[in-house]
Order: sequence, then structure tokens, then C-alpha cells
Amino acid sequence: MPELFYRLPRNIIAIFSGRNLLWHALAIVLTIVIVMSGGDWAYYRLTRGDLFPRLARPAIIIGTFMPLMAVLILLLIGAVGKNRRLLTTAWALGQAALLGYLISCGYKAFTGRLPPPFHGFRMSAMNEGSLVDSSHGFQFGFLGLLNRYWQ
Repeated sequence: MPELFYRLPRNIIAIFSGRNLLWHALAIVLTIVIVMSGGDWAYYRLTRGDLFPRLARPAIIIGTFMPLMAVLILLLIGAVGKNRRLLTTAWALGQAALLGYLISCGYKAFTGRLPPPFHGFRMSAMNEGSLVDSSHGFQFGFLGLLNRYWQ
């Protein structure tokens, strides 16, 4: 398990420095463009039918479990075969998946983006048939807390 945290502070600093900051900035700008242009609301409305959930379910399941399963499978194969390089690769993949998840959660906590009015692919009964675009709503998490504290 300690291999999962190998060079972790150094990798976190690398994620938020140099050219990588440009990628973060690009992602932020593209998100603003997609939200303000209504692209995300158009996507939301297009994916509310019956066909999309059936087609997307395998991708959601694979995308949810594959990062963890890939790491575990590589760890198992590396341990059984006593392949140190494969073990190191598995731990590096695990760290990458963990960092990606934490960065995503951090951005979501900071922006406080309002969720769409549905659970999974189905709208909640309260919002059934709702065509109100809530995608422009932000409640800045950390920043919002600071603003409330200082007022």
C-alpha cells in the first residue's frame, strides 16, 4: 500500500504547476463556454429518452469499475508473477485514478454546480417533465462559505 503514495506530494505539485495549469484553465474555460452556450442543457434534454439509458449503462458500469479493477488485476498478476515492474505500474495507475477522482471532487466542491433535477437517468417525480434550465446555477462551495462568513 505505501507504493500507492510514492511521490504523492511531488505528483500533486506537478499537477498544479507549469504547463498543466494551462490544461486546468482550458477545462475551466470550456466548461464555462459549454454551460453559457446551453450545450450542457441540450445534452441533458437529448439524453432523457428510453434508448440512451439502455445504451449508456454498459459504459457507465465499465467506466465506474474499470479503474479499480484494472489496478487490482495488475496487482494480482504482478504479485503472482513476481513482476516488480507490473506492480509499480499498478500502483502508479491507482495513484492516477485516486488523484483524478480527488481533483474532480475538489472542482465540484468549489464550483457548487447545481445538479440536474433527476436521479440517475430518470427525473424525480417532483420535476417530471420539467424543462427549466438549471445548468447556469452555481453556488460556489468554498468561496460561498467564505463570503457568508465575512458578511
